[in-house]
Amino acid sequence: MQPQATRALFFLFIITLFLMGCAGRGPRPEPQPYFDSPDTLPPPVVSDDIPPDITLIYPHLAPGDTVVEGAIPDSVFVFGHVSDSRGRLTVNGAQIPIYRSGGWLAWIGLERVVPPSDSNGTLRWEHVAPVTIRYTAPSYRVADGNRLVQPEPLEKRIWFVEPVVGPLMESRVDSLGARLTVTDSIAVLRCGWPGTYDIFVPRGTVMWTDRVERGWRTYYRVPLGTGFAGWIEEKYVSVDTAGSPPKQSVIYSMRASVEGRETRLQIPLREKHPFRVRHEADGRLVLSVYGAMSWTDLIIQPFNSSGVEEFRWAQRDTMTYEITAFLTSDDPWGWFTEYDAHGNLVWTIRSAPEIDPDRPLQDVRIVLDAGHGGDNLGAIGTTGFTEKEANLALAETVKAVLDSA
Repeated sequence: MQPQATRALFFLFIITLFLMGCAGRGPRPEPQPYFDSPDTLPPPVVSDDIPPDITLIYPHLAPGDTVVEGAIPDSVFVFGHVSDSRGRLTVNGAQIPIYRSGGWLAWIGLERVVPPSDSNGTLRWEHVAPVTIRYTAPSYRVADGNRLVQPEPLEKRIWFVEPVVGPLMESRVDSLGARLTVTDSIAVLRCGWPGTYDIFVPRGTVMWTDRVERGWRTYYRVPLGTGFAGWIEEKYVSVDTAGSPPKQSVIYSMRASVEGRETRLQIPLREKHPFRVRHEADGRLVLSVYGAMSWTDLIIQPFNSSGVEEFRWAQRDTMTYEITAFLTSDDPWGWFTEYDAHGNLVWTIRSAPEIDPDRPLQDVRIVLDAGHGGDNLGAIGTTGFTEKEANLALAETVKAVLDSA
């Protein structure tokens, strides 16, 4: 090939590359369905017209706040999402991968520093650990394609702090004697502060608290038996510091009745006490009522019950009255415990139906409980997608499959 032809081809190649570069970014691929792959969770809507932004999902902060109060750990994770996954993100100087959804997650070590004194010469915080999140969106060309725009970097800073003085103080525990009444339909007693869910308590349940712990939330301690207590959050109850303790119920007799596959035990009580049901390994069901004592001399047993052989009672301590249901099989079909309109505690135990092996789903109702709901969001993902939304979407998908069958 002649040198002139070689040079011409070379210059043509260079011009082609230049024109390709001037063409700007191509069209963005369409978002994929939510459940195609783990990397296609619902993405934030992104566009060249949307200004760059950093959304922080965890740690949870009040609008406009930057302070996370409490004992500073050695390390912590932070996560959220950005407006464009093609940008660059750093947390405390370390570059963090951004997923196609815009989500990101970083696990970082925290380094404590002593802050300078305030204007009064006293420290507001004993230690602080700053976290700096820096995001630079990708450059783009304006509509006419002749001007390249580089967005300014964005920065967010979080302060993990250990307070010493000032309005944000460490939580404290105080003695308190008060009557609590449950006002919420989804109230829960936790096994500690802050512990996991332990006992669900119906609306109208009354309890006595002897301690209150105040911090970023307020919890009341409720004695339930010897060496046993629960903690309930302030938002679930009304508090009467002048009220008297709930009256202890004396149980003289109980009556069981049978209707079809359901066996019901009616327990008369003076107050609506907290209770729990345990399913023991040998198949027995045990109902504990906290705040009742025995003077029991009569239990009308469930004759002709297909699920329960008999009920027995025991006084475990001065506050705990227990009723044991001995079952005809190791696995009951289900049970439900509630207070009726007269204040009686009604324990319903259901036995399994007879199942036709040829048509096992005949006359069977299938219930899909999505879990969470209302203001109970559950876990929250990097894009802000909540466990509540994921559960509901999954339940609706399963429902559609069942309906089609």
